[in-house]
Amino acid sequence: PLLNSFQRQLLLDLEKRLKNEIYGQDLVITQIVQSLIAHEVSGIKERPYTLGLFGPSGVGKTEIGKALARALYGEKAQAVVIPMGNITRFSDFEMIFGSAAKYQGGDIEREFERALRENPRGGVIIFDEISNMGANDPQLKNALFKKLYNLFEEAKWTSPRDSRVYDLRNYKFILTGNDGEQLFLRLTSDDLLLATWQQNNHPERMRDLLREAHLPNAFINRINLLLLMKPILKHEARMIVQKLLHKEIKNIMNTYPDVKIRFTDDFLDKLTQTFYSTDQGGRSVRKALENGVNAAIGLTLLKSGLPPEKLKDFTLELDLWGPQTKRPYLSPKPQTHKIELSTKIYKKNRIIYTDSIDLTQIAEKQTLLSAHAAKSVAYHEAGHAVVNDPKFTGQKVSYITIRGGNTGNLNYYGYTRFHSIDNNRNGNLDYQKTVEHIAQLWAGRKAQELAGFTTDSGWSDDLRKIRLIATDYLTTWGLEREFIALPVD
Repeated sequence: PLLNSFQRQLLLDLEKRLKNEIYGQDLVITQIVQSLIAHEVSGIKERPYTLGLFGPSGVGKTEIGKALARALYGEKAQAVVIPMGNITRFSDFEMIFGSAAKYQGGDIEREFERALRENPRGGVIIFDEISNMGANDPQLKNALFKKLYNLFEEAKWTSPRDSRVYDLRNYKFILTGNDGEQLFLRLTSDDLLLATWQQNNHPERMRDLLREAHLPNAFINRINLLLLMKPILKHEARMIVQKLLHKEIKNIMNTYPDVKIRFTDDFLDKLTQTFYSTDQGGRSVRKALENGVNAAIGLTLLKSGLPPEKLKDFTLELDLWGPQTKRPYLSPKPQTHKIELSTKIYKKNRIIYTDSIDLTQIAEKQTLLSAHAAKSVAYHEAGHAVVNDPKFTGQKVSYITIRGGNTGNLNYYGYTRFHSIDNNRNGNLDYQKTVEHIAQLWAGRKAQELAGFTTDSGWSDDLRKIRLIATDYLTTWGLEREFIALPVD
């Protein structure tokens, strides 16, 4: 590629192009492009390029593959998506990769060979949900994955149907799976999502996650690049919502070419805040658009009685009503929990028709406190931060919030997150360090009391941690002489 000016420019433009099409994955895209360039410019390609993209649903794994296909093989090129997660026995595998001609059905061209034949110059092939291949049977998984060793190790594949040999040097294989999504399950804070991703996005951690899913080491080591996809954060989600909304409106305008649909930036903000879910990613918004926005527009156009040929004289406006707020606490004014998508049809500046549909059931639930409770939580979290002494705890404050959410099965109304300031620090605790850790945890409750707030159940997690530290100090570590002989059940 370095000797070909077209290929050189293609590789130089690749990162910018992918970032313009895929939102929220800039660092992942940078790593992919660097890895691809290293593979392409080597000159001698003994193996096809393989990329493993794992993590939460709806964050762009498949979209990256589709964008790569268009960028590397032409605008009309389409990535081939093969559902590997449906393979639960050897016969399923043969339905995709074929079997010898002497067996029943062996003379039929299967999905994988068809992808190679229809894309002779190369292309992107996505092995979707590959870590689910073989279901939960470790022995079956091992046997099925062994069948892919040669495919990824050599730059050729021999058809079991007619022994035709295919050159794989110009193909890119992308392996996807949801391994690692449990790390982010029910995390609602952007700060926690990002911190968790940064902590886990490194090759050895990814290998551990795939080994936990019983993928053989020999297969994992054949993958050029392993990446954990980043969860989509709220400001990135808005760009995805805008892109999906424009796409849905374009589809509607294919049916009603004269209709004019408008919405404000505030509508986009409310749509994102109300319907975007970190668990489902972009799919959560797509469902809201299909079940909400499309339905509202369709019903409005039908019930208004306007003939399609006269729609060019009218404008349809979208709006969303409900208790959305950017504040981490509720307004003192009485509020309804109902979410309504409203539509208005204008002729010039005059409203001629209005309608609305209730979308409360598909909206994301928000955890919001009263203003009084939010202030109490603010003092609680400030207490943790102020009393922390990095000399003893080895930690500094990274982030404080009083916006509620959940992590795993624990609901919270705020938190203080710390980061280690010395990874080489001796982790052993002595009396002084133990006291400092307990004081930092106790300070949340004490700050509330000093500010005039009554103690509530919000500090139960702090109390649990205090008891664990004290128990370990006295019994597990035996740091008090009189407790060394204490029997522990």
